[in-house]
Amino acid sequence: MVLDRSINLTNEITLNYKQNNFLLNLQVQTMAILRLHFRYKLDGYDSGWIYETHSRRFATYSNLKLGRYTFYADAANNDGIWNDTPKEFSMKILPAPWFSVWAYLVYFIIMVGIISGFIFFFINRQKLRHQIELKNIQYNRDTEIKPT
Repeated sequence: MVLDRSINLTNEITLNYKQNNFLLNLQVQTMAILRLHFRYKLDGYDSGWIYETHSRRFATYSNLKLGRYTFYADAANNDGIWNDTPKEFSMKILPAPWFSVWAYLVYFIIMVGIISGFIFFFINRQKLRHQIELKNIQYNRDTEIKPT
């Protein structure tokens, strides 16, 4: 359940990354519902108002990207006069856990660890080669100095 109270009393909704598909049912409290017209838009997604009649009173959205959006809904009376202030509420779609700031921090730490491991490996390999080379030089000097 996303909402703990009526959407009419809600100013902001926070959705997780799996909740980016939803349907909003548009309703008004009036008896003359057959002549009502609705319009709605989702700032950050819709380019303009979407108009609907009484037979199709819902707004559907799917695959919204993470971010902030503002939903506006409005209704016109029997004479076609729109409300002065449409209902609005904000919604925030959170990133998936693997796209969060903490996940990127973990990715960074892992990458630094891997790079540090490679650097440590190559430095130690070079030191070992250098030690072997010094031992060979020392061995060659020892064999040259010893009389046979």
